[in-house]
Amino acid sequence: MLSRDGPPTRRRTPGDRSVCRRRANGGDRSRLPRPGPRPDAAAVEAVNAVLAHGRRGILLRPEGPDTHVEVDAPSWLPAWLAAEDYLRLLAERPDRIRACGNPECILHFYDVSKNGTRRWCSMAGCGNRAKAQRHYARQKKA
Repeated sequence: MLSRDGPPTRRRTPGDRSVCRRRANGGDRSRLPRPGPRPDAAAVEAVNAVLAHGRRGILLRPEGPDTHVEVDAPSWLPAWLAAEDYLRLLAERPDRIRACGNPECILHFYDVSKNGTRRWCSMAGCGNRAKAQRHYARQKKA
């Protein structure tokens, strides 16, 4: 079958629909985090404890399908959304979640750089300090 937008594609079969349905229902194992450093048990327990305070619901509105978040109390919403986003990032690109290169910094970040070589949580903070320290060390030797 020819596609109007690109190269020829194959005709869809009923089996394709079941794969799409499995993916939509979370049954696609390729979406799980890739092997690598695994979070410790305490971290898993903490994230799951936050997620236990809410859920995402799906509903149909006149404009079309929509989702909404229900939480036990409004104060849980920011933490629940952060935990949900963290799981989404783990599923999409776990290799892009990194610890800041500054040994004194405790922050982690999601590397969105084109070549994946970002080193610091913030160039204005940790990155600038590291560059200033290297510059000072070079000047001191000279």
